[in-house]
Amino acid sequence: MAYLLFLIIAGTPSNFFILRRLMAELKRTPKDSVKAGFLLLKINLNISDLLLLLVALFKLIWIWIYNWPWGDLLCKGYAFSSLFSLYISSNIVVCIALDRLRNVLGASKLRKGKGANGSVVHWLLSGAWVLSIIWAIPQMFFWTTVEAYTDWYQCTTIWTIKQAMIDSKQATEADYGVLYGNEAQVIYNIYHLVLVFWGPLFVLITCYFIIALRLVKYSRNRPCHTNGIIRPEPTSNGLSGGMEQSLSLHQFETASTTVSVEPHCLARISTIRRSFDRFSDRGPSPNLRPNSRLGSSLPFARYFQRNGRSMDNIYARDDTTPPLKKVSKVSESSGTKAPAWRRQLRSKVFRTTLLVVIAHFVFWLPYNTLALMKYVSDDMYQALNENANIFKDMQLLIVLINPFLYGFAQ
Repeated sequence: MAYLLFLIIAGTPSNFFILRRLMAELKRTPKDSVKAGFLLLKINLNISDLLLLLVALFKLIWIWIYNWPWGDLLCKGYAFSSLFSLYISSNIVVCIALDRLRNVLGASKLRKGKGANGSVVHWLLSGAWVLSIIWAIPQMFFWTTVEAYTDWYQCTTIWTIKQAMIDSKQATEADYGVLYGNEAQVIYNIYHLVLVFWGPLFVLITCYFIIALRLVKYSRNRPCHTNGIIRPEPTSNGLSGGMEQSLSLHQFETASTTVSVEPHCLARISTIRRSFDRFSDRGPSPNLRPNSRLGSSLPFARYFQRNGRSMDNIYARDDTTPPLKKVSKVSESSGTKAPAWRRQLRSKVFRTTLLVVIAHFVFWLPYNTLALMKYVSDDMYQALNENANIFKDMQLLIVLINPFLYGFAQ
């Protein structure tokens, strides 16, 4: 009771505060942006946490009065809402992982599309809510009220009632149909465990495994490698079309051919140019042909010409490192972005989603492991069930953790 009371007092105001903050931020964000989609996911996860707090409040009152005076309809409604809140919380975490996977696999398409991101997130969230409702409907059939003693009612499952009746010699196993059998109870419990935790966990692991493979693959084959590949156009000086030639800055400056550079490499060249601009008077290099696409992009060339030095040996006085390797170092330190997997791991969205997924797994694992233990070792399950009852509500602790992961950290 003290634990549930603490969760309610600490979790309710913080989650309402974050919900209001996220809603205000969503209004200021373009609807078709990646950020808007991520905000929608966080808002829905916040709502699911509030539903968990509502269920915790009903459970606290129930334990306090140790009776169920609200009738059979509210009993079924409580059973439905308690399982529904677990389903929707788990499903939204899966949606977050699927959205992150979609962003990693189709980042280039996402930047070009208009409204595509928001529509996909809406479809993911709609599916999560609909599936959660459908999966929680069986609770309405398996939970009911019973007058265990005079004027003392409880809300419980039909299998608990059946077992109580058999233990008190008021009924026998033959008095109940297939729906009340042990096989039906096992199927129902496994169905619940798979849908609420183990199934989503498999999806989460699969998503992040694919993300890891994709990022590593992209990092190894990323465009604009540190050595800088430049593709010369066909000319009469012997360079054949389509041939890749790694050129030093001096060779690039004095080339007698028109140099064409891949569009995604222009940003790097611009960054390298800015790192040398402090040495130049920003005048164009006379050795570059007028029709060169980057003829005006290397104003720092004159600095080296005035001092009688080519760009191949700009570091000659520093050490004995070969010129081309030194130029590559310049590119790495000033113009080359970090590998794709490093940029993803350092991004705020990626870190937030990963932390939410990890927290979901850590705080939901004890309860679901305890429930699964019943079908591995019944004796161990009974011992843990009697002495470690807090595990059943440990998953509710996520309502205090999530606001700090996706709300206050912003």
